[in-house]
Amino acid sequence: MLQHSNIKTALIPIRVEFETDTHRIRDCFVWNLNETLIKPETFARTFCNDLDLPLQPWLDTVANQIRAQIEEHEGVASMDLGIDGALDIGALPVNGDEIAECRVILS
Repeated sequence: MLQHSNIKTALIPIRVEFETDTHRIRDCFVWNLNETLIKPETFARTFCNDLDLPLQPWLDTVANQIRAQIEEHEGVASMDLGIDGALDIGALPVNGDEIAECRVILS
């Protein structure tokens, strides 16, 4: 547990959307890309239980949506934004020096 507390947090938005026979489910929350203690399946089980939804087929639906969005955002996790996510202006090159490419291409 102590080891886990030292891992950097990289929060991404997750949106879960699906329709049952009687309800339209839409929820948004943030997920830590570096999460190792809670798996999407574990979260999906709790999510379904909280909404009184049958685990089959909704557990797989929720877990798959979470997993897909985690994969979409994995490029962000590799970027080092510093402790508070802010860019260190003092570390930028002086006038005339070239700044390395830092864009992430999303398809």
